[in-house]
Amino acid sequence: MSRFAYLIDTWPDVYEILKDAEEKLYYDSNITLIKLRQAVEIIVKKILESEENFDQVELVELIDKLDTIDYLNRNFNNKLTNLFHEIRKYGNKAAHEGYKDDELAKYFLDELKDILFQIKKIIKGDNTDYEKNFINPFTFNCNVSIEEELRESKNWFERGVFETKEEFYQRIKNHEGIKIGKIYLEKVEPIITEKIAAFPFSIYKIDETIKFPEIKFIYMNKNDYNDLPKNSSDFEIYSKLDVVNEEVVIDIENTYIFVNKKKYKVNVLVLDSNWYESKDKFKETINRLDPIPIGIVKIKMNEYDIETEKLPIKIEEYYWMSNFFNQKKGYIKIDRNSAKILCKENIIFNLIGKLICWEDSIKVKRCYIESKEFNTSIIINLEKEDNILGYIEQAELGNKEAIYKIGELYFEGEGVEQDYTKAYEWYKKAAELG
Repeated sequence: MSRFAYLIDTWPDVYEILKDAEEKLYYDSNITLIKLRQAVEIIVKKILESEENFDQVELVELIDKLDTIDYLNRNFNNKLTNLFHEIRKYGNKAAHEGYKDDELAKYFLDELKDILFQIKKIIKGDNTDYEKNFINPFTFNCNVSIEEELRESKNWFERGVFETKEEFYQRIKNHEGIKIGKIYLEKVEPIITEKIAAFPFSIYKIDETIKFPEIKFIYMNKNDYNDLPKNSSDFEIYSKLDVVNEEVVIDIENTYIFVNKKKYKVNVLVLDSNWYESKDKFKETINRLDPIPIGIVKIKMNEYDIETEKLPIKIEEYYWMSNFFNQKKGYIKIDRNSAKILCKENIIFNLIGKLICWEDSIKVKRCYIESKEFNTSIIINLEKEDNILGYIEQAELGNKEAIYKIGELYFEGEGVEQDYTKAYEWYKKAAELG
């Protein structure tokens, strides 16, 4: 999922170059720096064309011309021209001297993403619903802007003066549902796994009368997704309502879209345990989730160890997973011939993870990638294994050794936050089992 997806329609030539630059980043940052320099030259010319003062001169002079444009000075001061000059300088160095620098290239990509988004809105006056509300869960830094108001009468969601509580609750629950946002299928491709399809989405600004959770992720069953019409556009998401603790809330168990008058269930992921009616309900909901995309894996092909058959990888988790999953390195155990086939298929894969809830915390129990070449899942071995995961299942089955070991992990603070109270509780459970 490209960080420059918002350029597809208006600047497709720039988008293609930057998308290629992203894909080459962890394969050869030399190419990334060269591509970035190419993109900057096109971008500068596009900006100057909009000002009708474009001349065929050297890039360094073209960039300097940007300082004469008032709206750029007001919005960026010297940040824009400084960035473009740096990209030009290191792009030239990459082209002429073979220079490469992964971290610098990544920094340029991230900075360019933010600046181009602002430039595009300023020049084009582009304030479409897509731009304002778009939330891409498949990114690593998410800037959310929620603009659209719910077009319902505020009074409708309040109890009437002649209405009993029971009548009010029943009226809310019987309501056909309200629009809460959109999923996007037209502008950005969803991520498809073996079981689900996950989407970029918008969430509308809901009237404060309705209690609304922070939705991290929206997806639907893969078979339902395959049933949607080809070349599908964007679809509005509806949700039923409920009343909890005398507050009107959206019912996250009843969210759906309509396609050709047919209702399709969509699932929303809420990771705030306080939203659920009980801790047990939260745990049940998380534990029954199918494996979902939680980040990306970048294969470090040039570091394959033919003796140990270990193929190193780099991991980047999506922004909404950063509080629950902080693994950056790992490896794939794979023989030489299979490794060559896998690297030929791709060097960037979706990281799929199975979430579980344990002790009110969310953990990732199993990670893997899905390979089309092998038509199977390939397990990811993490550099820092979460030791406690190895004992959870056995402990829940009543294995006293596993229960005692969990107590030790809490006592030592190994893989979990050190907590002597919890350590004592687990030691006590083990002792009670003899």
